[in-house]
Amino acid sequence: MRIFVIADTHFGHLSLINKYQSRPFNYEEKIMKNWKQTVTDDDLVIHLGDVVVGKSIDWASTIPNLPGRKILVLGNHDKKNESWYMSHGFDFCCQQFTINIYGVQILFSHEPATAGDYDLNIHGHLNLGRLRVLKVDERHFLLALEATNYQMRLLESIVKDWKKSKLQ
Repeated sequence: MRIFVIADTHFGHLSLINKYQSRPFNYEEKIMKNWKQTVTDDDLVIHLGDVVVGKSIDWASTIPNLPGRKILVLGNHDKKNESWYMSHGFDFCCQQFTINIYGVQILFSHEPATAGDYDLNIHGHLNLGRLRVLKVDERHFLLALEATNYQMRLLESIVKDWKKSKLQ
């Protein structure tokens, strides 16, 4: 089982194309194509919030049909309750969670955390096109789809990159 992380897919948020962030017209197709080409049903995907914004997406034909087991960390645009998301394609849903893996205590959250017992906080929310923020401090790793060509990242590679950046 591989573990992937993705954030801020913003499916249905058509204002991101022109008004707010200059995402490409086909950003939703890119995300779904990359997801289907990368993830198998045996993999785990941790989504760091803001799955859907707006009502233009058909849940029944998108999220449940994407491969992998899926955890959702709720974002500021995720307005439904946890049980709703778990009955619409996610295996688990929460506000944030911490695990110790690859020798690192990792906090997964939507927004950067300002306090807590963790070595690394992997988060989204600070989308590059809008805020141009790359890093809060050395304990934070921003996962922005605009910086990954709309692809999710393998958790192990995020941790390796983070450890390498600490040595520099």
